[in-house]
Amino acid sequence: MSVVNERVRPPRPAPSLLILGAAVALLCVALVTWSKWWPYVFRTMDIAATGAVGDPILAGAAGGAAGTHPIAAGWDFAVTYTLAVWKALLTGLVIAAAIDALLPRAWLLRLMGDGRRPLRSTLTGALLGLPTMMCTCCAVPVTAAMRRRGVPAAAAFGFWTANPMLNPAVLVFCLLVLPWEWTAVRFAAGVAMVLCVAAVFARSRESVPEPDGTARGAALPATPAGEPGPASAADALRRFARTFTRMALILIPEYLGIMFLIGVAQTWVSPADWGAWAAGAVVLAALAGALLAVPTAAEIPVAQGLYHAGAGLGVVGALLVTLPALSLPALIMLRRAVRPRELLLLSAAVVAVGIASGGALALLAG
Repeated sequence: MSVVNERVRPPRPAPSLLILGAAVALLCVALVTWSKWWPYVFRTMDIAATGAVGDPILAGAAGGAAGTHPIAAGWDFAVTYTLAVWKALLTGLVIAAAIDALLPRAWLLRLMGDGRRPLRSTLTGALLGLPTMMCTCCAVPVTAAMRRRGVPAAAAFGFWTANPMLNPAVLVFCLLVLPWEWTAVRFAAGVAMVLCVAAVFARSRESVPEPDGTARGAALPATPAGEPGPASAADALRRFARTFTRMALILIPEYLGIMFLIGVAQTWVSPADWGAWAAGAVVLAALAGALLAVPTAAEIPVAQGLYHAGAGLGVVGALLVTLPALSLPALIMLRRAVRPRELLLLSAAVVAVGIASGGALALLAG
């Protein structure tokens, strides 16, 4: 007697769920177009015509730190930053809720890998991060949702790193207003940081999901692997709304509070503190850039402002790289996405790349 083994296929989603999924996907594309693609088209034309990206958001780079009351500076920075990024932050929250509530975990793992090939996972995440073009803070909700759904850390953090560092629009802005050496260093640093993500998570248990499919230490409570998917479009919408509300209530208060503190701290940053190019100044600049937060492309006027104020090329190169790549608010909001050791290693790698970038820029353009 012969036995025919048939592969058991998972149940197909109901048509209403497929329609809802398509509608949410279109909504996400529309939000990215509204918050990023369309504004960047006009901004690129404006930069090409004027040769200026804007004023530095950091008071020290603009020469306005002296005499500014820390509380007033903190409030002004938090308001200015929020007004600059609220569209992208809203977009990130919607995409994150869609990932968490609507995308099957098996689809995500099939696309982004299971963590056993960290370079492949990192590059896949980085490619997915190119069109969203977010700053580190706005990419946090999506990164956290990926980890919650069991996506390996290499892929999630590849996405997070590529958003600010390989942002096509920012690279175009750099080509329009900066010397070619600055743009080359900025691009090379972005590629190096993506490769650092793969290296950090190459042998890390954090990069491979738990046996039950959950991500260890996700930023939000992980849903059980055996939990059934949404039974209907109404159920999926409820999940989406619940996830969006929960993430907003967790991340936005943290975001606003930390931005206020960053605004207070940046009053201590002054062009006079940086001096000429020297190893100590470059290290200090790389560390400061890794802690401070700026909106997308805001590192360009900051670097220009400090350079014109007398900062050395090493300092400028370090800030041009570490300001967009990392920030204390993003690190705090992602503190449960991976173990602290991996987050610390990744931060150290970013600072090291920033220091090397400062040295490279000083050699190329000095």
